[in-house]
Amino acid sequence: ADDACAFIKAISEAVACGLGVYNTPWTSALDMDAGFLDRICAFDNVVGLKWYSGNWNTWARVIRQFRDRLSIVSNYGALYAPLAFLLGARGYVSQDVSAVPRPHVKIAAHLQTGEFEEALEPLELVQEGYYNDVLSVVSRAGFGGEPNFIKAAMDAAEFPCGPARLPTRPLTPELCENM
Repeated sequence: ADDACAFIKAISEAVACGLGVYNTPWTSALDMDAGFLDRICAFDNVVGLKWYSGNWNTWARVIRQFRDRLSIVSNYGALYAPLAFLLGARGYVSQDVSAVPRPHVKIAAHLQTGEFEEALEPLELVQEGYYNDVLSVVSRAGFGGEPNFIKAAMDAAEFPCGPARLPTRPLTPELCENM
């Protein structure tokens, strides 16, 4: 954590713009906690946090604790976005937002104005259409590894975004057809 803090401090001192940090413990050796965030919040231009924690209590506590200091984007997907907003997050990321952006624009608009009930209808459409239908096709096919659903969905929506990068892999042509 000391090395990561020193790295963020060096960037903070070298630039004159706001910085956002990501907690992605699955791609790094660091799983940020409230103590680490306290340390980096000492740097004035650290203003944003894309937040994930494998522990629900930590996830909720950090959003509540830092909501007035950082602009927090929840990295738990659309299903948990209403809870994230209730706790103080200002946004969310979801696997499917690039492929089906319209429902997410509606979800975010409702959540930002506190209209949680109104956010449920487009949220249910996203859950049914993407997560239940698309991902179930892939699951039934027994696809191993880490397929990149988003790249395939964006290609299908005629928003080409380039090939999948390791450790993800492209979907097979058969799975793309079924999707």
